[in-house]
Amino acid sequence: MKRNLIIGIVAIVLAVGSFVATNNAAALTVALIAAIAPAASTAFGRATAAHTQLQFELQHACTAGQPLELGITVTRPALSRNRIRLTFRFRNLLTNATEEVPVTLAPASGKTEHFHLPLNTSFCGRIEVSLVSARATNSLDFIDADIQDVRLETSYTVYPEIADIIAQTTRANRSSISGSTYDYHRKGQDRTEVFEMRDFQEGDSLKAVHWKLSARFDDLMVREPSRPTDYDITILCDPHDPGHGSAHANVLNGVMSVTASISLSLIQQGLSHSVAYLTDDALESEFVDSRNSFNTMLDMLVSTPLPTAAFEDTAAFDEFRRAHNVTRTVLVTDVLDEALAAKLNQLTDLSVFHISESTQTGSDTSSGYLLTHIPADGVGERIKNLEL
Repeated sequence: MKRNLIIGIVAIVLAVGSFVATNNAAALTVALIAAIAPAASTAFGRATAAHTQLQFELQHACTAGQPLELGITVTRPALSRNRIRLTFRFRNLLTNATEEVPVTLAPASGKTEHFHLPLNTSFCGRIEVSLVSARATNSLDFIDADIQDVRLETSYTVYPEIADIIAQTTRANRSSISGSTYDYHRKGQDRTEVFEMRDFQEGDSLKAVHWKLSARFDDLMVREPSRPTDYDITILCDPHDPGHGSAHANVLNGVMSVTASISLSLIQQGLSHSVAYLTDDALESEFVDSRNSFNTMLDMLVSTPLPTAAFEDTAAFDEFRRAHNVTRTVLVTDVLDEALAAKLNQLTDLSVFHISESTQTGSDTSSGYLLTHIPADGVGERIKNLEL
């Protein structure tokens, strides 16, 4: 807009100067037309921009490294020759990285066209997507008008690869689906203890029907199972600021992948557990005893910002351990802190999985706990069995 104003003022000055110098009406007419042209062009550009329609389409989830695109549909009025300049903002909630991406489109006049913007799926995380600006402009920027009534506020989630591994426990665990103490506020999956009775609903298993009670009330009643709370396995996910570049992405994704893969393997074996992770405010945790609770845990894991400080103070974990009778800790980390590991090993039985850019593999028990090195590149390809 400022450029058009400056061009118009310069053209008028030249027109007046030309007329004064030559006393030529034709020159004045040409110069005045040149002065009026930018304003007329701007008015036409605003009119066509007002009738330009933008629509967006996005698949909301993928695995790290897989292709994902933002679909952009542009509908233009006839005689419109403007380019469409869009600016998108992407913010990864996990890494807190923010990027603005400018996009220039040149759709045909009077048609509906589809464009595809490849998205960054290098790092795990939930990525918020917003449209910062949408403008119609020509190649010389004479026309510069906002496209009205267009908004984009959405997100997509990049999940870690879930490796097909078997997490092998070295002793019997109390953390099976059938526990000995129960949560009196939330239902679970242990059918040996009844959480509550309720009316039969479509989709309920007939195995859950309490037939004697149903006969008494002349209506089908089902048992809601209880939720055990005396799980003893905790997976402590401890990723750090990944920095930039593909190598850093591999390490962060590797930590997330190993954490999720161990958790899913435990669920498949009928072993409930917790997944804990550090934030700037506290040690958070998710109880996992089913595929649904696993999915909830994974969503929280990839959308909670990484802490800005390293995990050094074990007091919060010790409090969590006492509250939930944790006796075994599985630490998944990309920074091997021997002092931290020694403290955790004094509190519980400890296994450490160190994810790094190194190609080193293998396990070591010389420090008094099980230490397993896992290369970040190709977690699922190289690791099939993990001893906890």
